[in-house]
Amino acid sequence: GSASSFGSASSFGSASSFGSSVGDAQDDVPARWSTRVAAAALAGAVSGAVINPLDVCMTQQQKFGGSLRAVATRLAQTHGASVATRAAWATMAREGFYACGYLCAAPWLRDRLDGHAATMGGGGGRASNGGNRSSSSSSSSSWNGFVAAASAGAAAGVLTQPVDTVKTLMQSNLGDGGRARAAGYVETAMALVRRDGASALWRGTAPRAMRIASATFVLATVNERAGEWASWVDGVAEANPS
Repeated sequence: GSASSFGSASSFGSASSFGSSVGDAQDDVPARWSTRVAAAALAGAVSGAVINPLDVCMTQQQKFGGSLRAVATRLAQTHGASVATRAAWATMAREGFYACGYLCAAPWLRDRLDGHAATMGGGGGRASNGGNRSSSSSSSSSWNGFVAAASAGAAAGVLTQPVDTVKTLMQSNLGDGGRARAAGYVETAMALVRRDGASALWRGTAPRAMRIASATFVLATVNERAGEWASWVDGVAEANPS
C-alpha cells in the first residue's frame, strides 16, 4: 500500500546518507559490502519505524473500513498513542530485509551475472565496446538486472513472510483497549501455528514475493540510473567550473 511505497522511498535517502557517513574516507573508493549492508539494513529499519503507524491504520482500515482519519481517531481514543508502535519491531525487520534486497543483494548478484557473462564471452559485461556487441551487452546486462532484482526480491519476500504475517495479525487484533490485552509476537505466532500449522506463517507468499520482486527491479533500476545521472552531473560540473 501507500505505507510500503513511502517506506521504500525513505529507505533510498536513508541508505545513501548513512552509507556516506560510515563509508570509506576516500571519495573515490567504493564502500565495502559490509558497509552497504549495514546502511541498507539501518535505512530499512528507520523507514519501518516511520511507516509503522500508517501500517497499523492500513490494516485496521482494511479490516473495518472507514476513512484514514476516522480509523486513526478511533485507534487513538480506544488504545492510546502507543498503538502507533504496535508490531513496530516486525515492521522494522521487514523493511530492513527489503532494503538489503534492493540496495545490496540485487546489485551484488547483477555484478556476478555480468562478470560471468563477460568471462564466458557472452558480452554481458557493462564495459563491452563496439556496435552490435555493445547493443548485445546492454540487452544482456538489462536481463541480468531483471534476474538479479527478481531473485533478490523474491528471496526477501519468502524470508520475511512469517514476520509480515505475525505483524499483520498483531495489527489486526488489538484487543478491546481495556482489560483484554493484545497478544505479543510469540503468542500470536504460536496461536497461529497451533490452529493452522506452521505452513500458515507463509500464507500469501507467492503474490507477495511477486510484488516485492517487481518492486525490487524498479527500485534497483532507479537507484542505478540515479547514480549514473549524478556521476554525469558531477563530471559536467568538473569540466565546466564556474
